[in-house]
Amino acid sequence: MATLRPSALAAPLGVPRGRIRSSARGPNNAADPTPFVTLISTETYSVLARITFDSALAKSVGHISFFDSTGAPGGIEQPVWDPVTRRFYISVPTIDGSDTKGAIAVINPRTMTVERLFEVDDCNPAGLSLGPHQHLLLGCSLSNAQSVIMDARDGHIVKRVFGVGGSDEVWFNRGDGNYYLAARNNVDASGKLAPALGIIDAARNTLLGIVPTGPTNGNHSVAADRRNNHVFVPLRDTTVTGSLPCAKGCIGVYWSDEDEDER
Repeated sequence: MATLRPSALAAPLGVPRGRIRSSARGPNNAADPTPFVTLISTETYSVLARITFDSALAKSVGHISFFDSTGAPGGIEQPVWDPVTRRFYISVPTIDGSDTKGAIAVINPRTMTVERLFEVDDCNPAGLSLGPHQHLLLGCSLSNAQSVIMDARDGHIVKRVFGVGGSDEVWFNRGDGNYYLAARNNVDASGKLAPALGIIDAARNTLLGIVPTGPTNGNHSVAADRRNNHVFVPLRDTTVTGSLPCAKGCIGVYWSDEDEDER
């Protein structure tokens, strides 16, 4: 694959628009300890519904809870909209008191309810992005060096991609046809923490490579510009990418020499 080069620049990120927008809230709010999703009209900006991920909701879709083995809520993570199925999907790291079992919740914006959960083992999904062929990339937060491709239509596992894991947010870039993963808790072959930007070919569901993003594990986010295929990763203040220091925090900008040659 082409080499991605890092830089240290800042760039604004855009948000897609639609009639209804989904906003996810994890368990870190002391006033609202139970995770919830808010559906907001993009026409009136009014709150249309709030879906709380509590035990009652879990039981309504055939499960016990959204807790891990300690009894703590595992939270909810990245949402995504599928214009073909007309559904929102949101990653749920833990369900049913398990530390390795999670799910993707399917939300119907018309009924404003969770219709079902697509279960996934050995992943604890955090990041979620829609790619080609109605495939969802699950950024697995477990540090087991794997990511999951799931079919958005029925939840079956299309493929497990090995070589990158411990991810938080993920992104599909229509410009180059790649998924990008903010693999903040990725580990190397020896099991040592090795945070990285993961790159997966979305057409073939194969790992193209990983780019180190520094010694710390706080690089949670990733976004890409489909026009020039530049990839953006917010880096913490202790990060050093190659010869580029990031003493006070920065936005790492990564690109391929091949993309630059085509411009």
